[in-house]
Amino acid sequence: MVTELKPDLRKLPFDEFVNMMCRPMVDRDALESELAATFPTFSGGNADITPSTLQSAMADLGRPVDRLVSEEMIREASSGSAPVEGKVSRAEFCAMNAITRHPGTASGGSAAVDVM
Repeated sequence: MVTELKPDLRKLPFDEFVNMMCRPMVDRDALESELAATFPTFSGGNADITPSTLQSAMADLGRPVDRLVSEEMIREASSGSAPVEGKVSRAEFCAMNAITRHPGTASGGSAAVDVM
């Protein structure tokens, strides 16, 4: 990957390596649009995903889960700040699935990563 960008480079400063490896690999706006479009599949067209709508969606996708598993999935996905416990809002769904960008390190050191 590095040699595609800089063919003659043999060493890359560590902070540049971290920045390159941590950059988003997908368009964030496109990802958020896709997640928003996917939400109704799991919510059954409702405002929130519930254990029963999740269970139904998983069955439709060929990956059936029982009630207890769907309840646990909702518990893990819920941020705890949902207005109603046992449900996942559109915002929580998008946040849970979004790819976040990690800031690069500003170590100031001279560490380098061998490219070849």
